[in-house]
Amino acid sequence: MEIGDFAAIFGEPKVEWINRASLTSHPFLFHVHTPNPSHLRFCVTDFHSNTWESTKSTLQLHDMRDEIGIGGAMSEFVDYIITSLKFGDVRLRLEEQSVDDGAACAKLCAQKSKGMPVFSLSLTKLFDCAASEAIATLSLGLFNSLKAKECSLLKEQERSLQLTTMISTEKEKYESIQSQLGQYTKKQKLQNMNASNSPDKSIGHHYIGLTKTTNRAVPAHRRAKTRGALLQDSEDDNEQEHSLRSTSEDKVDK
Repeated sequence: MEIGDFAAIFGEPKVEWINRASLTSHPFLFHVHTPNPSHLRFCVTDFHSNTWESTKSTLQLHDMRDEIGIGGAMSEFVDYIITSLKFGDVRLRLEEQSVDDGAACAKLCAQKSKGMPVFSLSLTKLFDCAASEAIATLSLGLFNSLKAKECSLLKEQERSLQLTTMISTEKEKYESIQSQLGQYTKKQKLQNMNASNSPDKSIGHHYIGLTKTTNRAVPAHRRAKTRGALLQDSEDDNEQEHSLRSTSEDKVDK
């Protein structure tokens, strides 16, 4: 069973001394990382004379999960540890052995939130080369972590600058379009005003008035005379036709 991708975790625990009222000590930093895919290493140091370490395999983590009482898959337990160390309440509990020898025991405890299970891990004190190597690993890991965050920040700043430039360009385009639209609107209004005041339109209105005058109805007395003339013409035509018929009949009788 492998732990999988695991980004190194760094933090500063709250130091608690057991069996001692108060003690002035250096601040501690903890470092959690994977030396290989099947192990998880916990290291705590004050960069002086107190360096503590514990390495757990996936099988040991599985047993710890059962002891703590967290169900689910192994990956969920690892996620709980990560969340507790990053965002929870992390404490380093030191137990004094004597005034000269300093702390005899150390435990790293983490709780995701109040009321949740407490992850507690006993640590082993390192000396000489082992302590120096652990401090060197922590220092190098912390440097690489800060460098990665710096690169990520630079990328975000570059992306932010690109977005700002794009927004500025789009804003200029929008303002240009608005300006062109305003000029076009003014031009259309001016053309409409000129068209309404043009001579051609006045002539057109005058022509329409003349047309209406020409098509005005004829007075009644004039219409009567016209109809009378038409009727008289029709009667003359009828008399001529009757005369022609009579002449034709006389010729036939003879």
